[in-house]
Amino acid sequence: MKFDLHLRSAVRSRLAEVANEMSAWEGSAKLGDDAARRLRESVHFFEHTTTSEALQCAGVDGSGDFPALAYGDSFVYLTVAQGSVYTTDNVHGLREIDLGLPALFDAFWIPESEQRRSDTWNAAFARLCGMAVREVVSASDYKELKQAFSGRHTPIDQLVEQMIRPNASDSSNVAIQLRTTGELAMALRLLRRAPQEAGVRRILVFDSTLTLPLVTRRDVSLFYEHLKRLCCVEARQRGVVLVGLSKSHGLPGIGFIEDAVRDVAGTGATEAPEHWYLKIPSEEVEGWALPSTEGRRVPPAGAVTYLVRFHRNVPVLRVDLDAKYWDEHLRDEEQVRQLFQSLDYCAHDQRCYGYPYPVKAGHDRASLTESERVVLRKQLIDEAVRAGLKRSLFRDASQPTGH
Repeated sequence: MKFDLHLRSAVRSRLAEVANEMSAWEGSAKLGDDAARRLRESVHFFEHTTTSEALQCAGVDGSGDFPALAYGDSFVYLTVAQGSVYTTDNVHGLREIDLGLPALFDAFWIPESEQRRSDTWNAAFARLCGMAVREVVSASDYKELKQAFSGRHTPIDQLVEQMIRPNASDSSNVAIQLRTTGELAMALRLLRRAPQEAGVRRILVFDSTLTLPLVTRRDVSLFYEHLKRLCCVEARQRGVVLVGLSKSHGLPGIGFIEDAVRDVAGTGATEAPEHWYLKIPSEEVEGWALPSTEGRRVPPAGAVTYLVRFHRNVPVLRVDLDAKYWDEHLRDEEQVRQLFQSLDYCAHDQRCYGYPYPVKAGHDRASLTESERVVLRKQLIDEAVRAGLKRSLFRDASQPTGH
């Protein structure tokens, strides 16, 4: 790119147009008088939480290399997921529990052949989850949600057959599927492994939402949608609060919402209030909706969504909860407040103050450094050469092309 690009009048003009488009879009989410009044009535606050009841909080995150290498018309992808479990210690904060559960790792080879690609995806899903694809679909409640939101009953075998399995070279879609599946597979393992103790609140937090992208489509689905809802089913059966925690709430007009919260909190115009939460309303349940959710499925199918802030220096976070669990255990406002106080207690580590540390720990352990990626690629190539493949045919397109 020419260094003087930012000096050209056409470039500056287009950037100004984009800025105006953004401003107009943000303004469309402005609260009307009635919505602002309802919002102020719906926001709740909780105390800064420095001591906790008996609590067990787990966090999971996933990463990988998408792709690690290419060989001919095929690609190799690496998936890593890690989980961590902590219990309360009101003297030292959080104390980690060693469950003896190793990090989840999978190397995924995918060719371009249609039939071979489908079989390869099915095998990868089964390895990650420890369950056959059909078992996951059968045990999950996604099929019921899909029937309710698409208006069509689809047999299990047809759901399995119609899943989207991306082409080998479609790296962005492959990455989304493998990263999310790995993360949820680790969550499933933690749900089944974590000890159950009477009188202990148990929470499992994963770094995502409970959004189901294709639940309204009659003919297609994604494997991780089924797995996500299977985690909800397992969590309900085991009395665990499954929390989808996202740093990106995905809503325009958050400034208008925060202004309304300031009105209730009585803080200054420039001071961000903290320790508050707001349940995102829906027309079907509360009889009103925020302008910022228009055209979006927020809350997602089968879920309840909150906005929450634990600390003024951390952005507003989004929390998704399974609607069935919420209806049975969190419908009372005091129960919801206790949940957010438990999460607040887990968010006092100085390395990520205002964000639950178990998720941060999972992220740090799952993230692959560049040196680790290089070593894994070298190990893979060495093994392939020993198996009879040619070292010269492996390639990393980013190196010779410079991007």
